[in-house]
Amino acid sequence: MRKCTVTMVGKDGVRHSLETDASSLGLTWENVDLAARIAIIPKTKNGEQVVVPLNAVALKTLAIFRARGDGTGRVVRNEAGQSLTVTAHWFPQAVRAAGVKDFRWHDLRHCYASRLRQAGVPLGNIAELLGHKGLAMSRRYAHLSISNLHDAVARIEKPISTTVAPAAQTETSEFAYVQ
Repeated sequence: MRKCTVTMVGKDGVRHSLETDASSLGLTWENVDLAARIAIIPKTKNGEQVVVPLNAVALKTLAIFRARGDGTGRVVRNEAGQSLTVTAHWFPQAVRAAGVKDFRWHDLRHCYASRLRQAGVPLGNIAELLGHKGLAMSRRYAHLSISNLHDAVARIEKPISTTVAPAAQTETSEFAYVQ
């Protein structure tokens, strides 16, 4: 099984650990609101807009990119300030330099979904974050290994001490009440 956590440093010095898809390459500063901690993908493959909440790691990465440009146009840039619009220009070399075998840009999307699921994020939230219209596709992306499923069933190994039915109580009337 592939490891999901991939951190690579390209020749340009960028720590490549974005867990998203090619839509991040087209992201422009006009669609980033650092104060609200969101990035907006105006139109995904399915024609919908997706609002992506930004965590601390994403904000640090955006700060690096911000320092490489004037805060307008495309976000993802190399040290020289040039837009990185095609993964073929830098991603394969970064993967090789990191010593990772058989890894493609799209695999980051699967890792993102799997890591969210392993952290206990509900499938509906994962679907929304990935821009899926339904849960079926999200299930394919957020697949879990058998070890995660072992963890899930291990949660019920310990017997629970509960009373199944209270003891019958005798009343002086002809009716018995069970509480």
